[in-house]
Amino acid sequence: NDHFEVRLMMMNLVSRVVGYHKLLLLPFYSFVQKYVQPYQRHVTAILAFLIQGAHDLVPAEDLEPILKHIANNFVTDRSGAEVMAVG
Repeated sequence: NDHFEVRLMMMNLVSRVVGYHKLLLLPFYSFVQKYVQPYQRHVTAILAFLIQGAHDLVPAEDLEPILKHIANNFVTDRSGAEVMAVG
């Protein structure tokens, strides 16, 4: 549990630095993507980290896989209303 909490804090820090300084750290988005699952603890915080780290200089083709991942895992007919609301 402590290891995961530290990883969350690191994702938060990196996303803030990337977003504030408009850095292109493209592997960050694929790294965070593996934590974006409907059953994941703190999934809303992880989605917020993705939003913090996205800016207008990030190529759309690098954000497209994460958007498809969110749509495929959160917005399905098998998902409950609360899961779709988060996604």
